[in-house]
Amino acid sequence: MRVDFWNGRVWQWVDTTDALMVAAIWIAVVAVLVVRFVGTRRWDAAWKRDWEHKHKRSLDALRTTKQRHLKNLVAARWVTLGLFVVGFVTSVGLILAAGEGFRRWPPVLLDALIVVNVVLLLGLIVLVVAVQLGQYQIRRLDGLLSERPPTTAHT
Repeated sequence: MRVDFWNGRVWQWVDTTDALMVAAIWIAVVAVLVVRFVGTRRWDAAWKRDWEHKHKRSLDALRTTKQRHLKNLVAARWVTLGLFVVGFVTSVGLILAAGEGFRRWPPVLLDALIVVNVVLLLGLIVLVVAVQLGQYQIRRLDGLLSERPPTTAHT
């Protein structure tokens, strides 16, 4: 690598188009989560009948699948939290060591660590919201499964 690469800053290689593209991806992720929350709120007995008719399965099968996916999301959330904590502690340690004069780290390395930490933090926020969505969906499914079908009075 060239010497000027290590003395450069990360944002020297990022233009407005790249920044807008990354922002659009994160905005799309948030929009999808909002749409999923709103869609889940509309689940009712009619939706249950339609879903069971369309998929030819009980709603309990959907609940089981959601429960399995929720376990995976929780595991991913904990892994991401661990990676974020390790990355954050590493970044702070390198910055403090550089400030005390132990070793001067290249600015591009410090910038890259900060970018990785921000991405991990945003991913962690998305995973926390996704877990909340999964828990909300399971509560809604439990409510629909606990409802008894209406019985007609015999005459």
